Amino acid sequence: MKRLISISLWTLSLLVGVCLAACTDRDGVDMNVESIHTEPYLQLHLRVNSEDNMATRATTPLGGEDGDGREDGVRHENELKNVTVFIIRGNMNSAASTNFLYKGYMKQGDAGWTDVTGGVDIKFQTGAYLPQNNDRVIVVANAGNLTSINNLGDLRDGTTYSAWHNGATLANNDLFVMTSAYNSSDGLVNISAHTGFEGDPYLASKINIQRAAARIDFMYKETDNFTGTVPSSELFYKVKDSENTNELATVHLENIIPVNLMQESSYLLRRVTTSNYVTSSVLHGALETADANHIPTNYVIEPHTLAKQSSVDETKLNEWYGSTRAKTIFDNPASHLTNTGIADYVATQTTASPLELGYFSHYMTLAYTNENTQSKEKHSPDFMTGLLLKTVYEPKTVYSDASLTVASYTKGTTFWRYSPTKASMVEEDSKYFTSQTAANDYKTAHPEDLAEIVEYQNGVCYYNIWLRHANTNSDPHMTFPMEYGIVRNNIYRVGVEKFTGPGSPTPKYDGPEHVHLRIFVRPWNKREHPEILL
Repeated sequence: MKRLISISLWTLSLLVGVCLAACTDRDGVDMNVESIHTEPYLQLHLRVNSEDNMATRATTPLGGEDGDGREDGVRHENELKNVTVFIIRGNMNSAASTNFLYKGYMKQGDAGWTDVTGGVDIKFQTGAYLPQNNDRVIVVANAGNLTSINNLGDLRDGTTYSAWHNGATLANNDLFVMTSAYNSSDGLVNISAHTGFEGDPYLASKINIQRAAARIDFMYKETDNFTGTVPSSELFYKVKDSENTNELATVHLENIIPVNLMQESSYLLRRVTTSNYVTSSVLHGALETADANHIPTNYVIEPHTLAKQSSVDETKLNEWYGSTRAKTIFDNPASHLTNTGIADYVATQTTASPLELGYFSHYMTLAYTNENTQSKEKHSPDFMTGLLLKTVYEPKTVYSDASLTVASYTKGTTFWRYSPTKASMVEEDSKYFTSQTAANDYKTAHPEDLAEIVEYQNGVCYYNIWLRHANTNSDPHMTFPMEYGIVRNNIYRVGVEKFTGPGSPTPKYDGPEHVHLRIFVRPWNKREHPEILL
């Protein structure tokens, strides 16, 4: 399972933020009021830069900051509509009482805001604030006016009320909250070589900003999985024998239900632990780290990470995951299928990026979600985010009696699967019957098979998938920090290469059976700019 991720939109947000600061300064100077000539100028050029230069693609998610490489946003994910900018003397991990030297707000349409191809230009004067070397700019975009936040501690403890705005459909979701990502040299002011006048504004180093939300996609191969120009109601997969020669069945994928999507907000600024202990101290704007084998060595912390324990009560789980809670869906999946058919995701369909074109050709966005992390000791279906695939399984050959008389069979008709018990069991060893009586009669005639008989009502079966944030194939008997989890600004993309048999008649909490998957995890590209003109 691999990580596909991209973060390159953030520069724009940052620049907008600076502009914002000028809009509303501490002394009440209005950007639209002519200021005296001695007030410094701040000018921001915001552009979207692509950083997806990965030459190869991985097959399972890699740990660390960049995972499987970065990827640009689509639809409304790159748009900047408003920005709040904060300037401090210090860094993201300075004392909580650190006051802002400057804070301001600007929105699209304000004087000084110019939308250009690939970004935004902003120009304004900073009023009473006089920049100094190494002052630091921190930006929050698309979250509305946050100038009521009092100090750095309040900003760090603040949460995103809504990490995105829900549109009428997934394709119309917008206003993705973006915040400053890193605490290194990002946003440091340099006034040494400039006068601060309109023709020679001060500079600040680039700022990387990242989305507070995560995205979940589903990949498929157009030529194999549907006919026509778009999938209207299902994707289908051919089940082959172990030699990949003879067709055994068709899996009709009709619904995909995301489960355990965190409904509650995460922190405005990302928090990362200093070690591989989930209770260790945290840094703001730090990186996810991994060892030489790409195994994660620290945690991303969201407001509920430490509360995820074995004794979490039902009320809390319902608050965290709402109607997407795994138990709620698994106990009664039919009630969650109405608006989660394949056709509902067609509007988000996009040709896959070059890194996926080796196998998959398209992907569809299933959901956006907030951060959802837990300690490695608490990897549990109560907490982990996943996908429940609802399918109709259509065997190619179905028998009507113990003599193996081939019956006429129609997709969606109940069948009974007869499976021998043996170490080298493959799907072609199974047999399918039109009635339980026929299956039992065949079992009686073949006691040596020690067979199991399972009923599939209406041919329906389920495959459950838990999303991984990082690969742990080096030791399948151990779990590691961040093995499972959802982290801001990441795209979690799942693709089914093939099904090798039916799923379970009812949803199961354990891992998927009879399905071969690829999971990529990538960050969205950051918005960044090499320098900011102040």
